[in-house]
Amino acid sequence: MSIVTRTFFSISAPTESVGFWDVVFSFYGMVPYLVPMAIALELILHRRSWTRLFAFLFIPIVAIINAVILVKSLGECSECERPCGCCVSSNGMPSGHATNAIGLCLWLILETLLGVGRQWQLVTKAVACVGFILLFVPVPYSRMYLGDHTALQVGIGSANGVVFGLVYFFVLRYVVGKRLPGATERMMKGRFQFLKMSNDFYPIKGDVPTALAPLVDTEQYTRSESPREMEEATTK
Repeated sequence: MSIVTRTFFSISAPTESVGFWDVVFSFYGMVPYLVPMAIALELILHRRSWTRLFAFLFIPIVAIINAVILVKSLGECSECERPCGCCVSSNGMPSGHATNAIGLCLWLILETLLGVGRQWQLVTKAVACVGFILLFVPVPYSRMYLGDHTALQVGIGSANGVVFGLVYFFVLRYVVGKRLPGATERMMKGRFQFLKMSNDFYPIKGDVPTALAPLVDTEQYTRSESPREMEEATTK
């Protein structure tokens, strides 16, 4: 079991004299891995939508950026070593678990308040936000509790997650979202129609644009007319 937790989940799970909080924080240490797995299963078995796909892709994208850019740029810094007794061999600066958890939590909260969930009732929004906080926010502390990271590594990782969460939200809303209606239509007519991808990222009817979550132009939601249809419309 320790090999699985150390290799797959990158945590130093205690194996002797295990107490209640050992189990709790070991679970929180696995949250950044369990959540994408759950989202992937829900995406495959239940409903294929852009919001679910974006939620699934967040942690892999951030993990790649951390590993390729941040960890390599820091190199063998004096603060990169993990605490003594840690069973994980990789560098500890910054904490990837903290980055993934805080970043995904912030993005989900922003989408709940300003994005796909802004039409929800206030109670639904509050419950969702509280749920995200309870699920993700304890993750950084769990890394210190299990002895896998120092407070500095966790702090920088959490700040890193805030930046990634904000960037992810604005890039999806202002750049990627504008292309989703056309991409969804092409997928439904092309070779990828078997995926049955639905565009739930921008509700089409009864939606109200906001400054932080603007709607795509309504013209992009309508099917483009053929030249013959346009000619017939002008003659009428």
